[in-house]
Amino acid sequence: MPSPNRVLLAIDESEASRRALRYVCAIALPNADMQVVLCHVVSPLPPDLLESPGADDAEEERELTEELRAAQADWSTHRSGWGERLLERARAFLTRAGVPPPRVELRLVDPGDSHGGKLVEHLLEEADGARCRTIVVGRSAFSRLKELVRTHVADDLVRRSQGYTVWVVE
Repeated sequence: MPSPNRVLLAIDESEASRRALRYVCAIALPNADMQVVLCHVVSPLPPDLLESPGADDAEEERELTEELRAAQADWSTHRSGWGERLLERARAFLTRAGVPPPRVELRLVDPGDSHGGKLVEHLLEEADGARCRTIVVGRSAFSRLKELVRTHVADDLVRRSQGYTVWVVE
């Protein structure tokens, strides 16, 4: 059962995430019952690492496939390690500010080779799995042109998050 005292904070390397982290810290400090679940979703594989260009020769095709798998593994290891360090820095920020370590949980989500706009689905799954009723995300302003072709994760999350409270920190 979701708890009103458990808050999932989605973080990445952006200034908007840092603002959301500071906001949650300010809320969590005076609220001794609040649990903060820090969540980072590792970026999916870039398009050039999704598929081998192929070859006419079977041996060359096998080599290309092995190289692709090695590149995918290297990329995933690098991004996961980076995500773990990001989560640890966020936890350190909260604990330095006075949030007791037992009240902070870390969740690293590695979507593997899935590609595309699945970030909101991953956040909702993690909130559900962590029994969080509240999801916090940072949001930064887009230029007018960018808003025409791209939507904010925060906007998509608000639209699709029935049953959850969503705090959007700008």
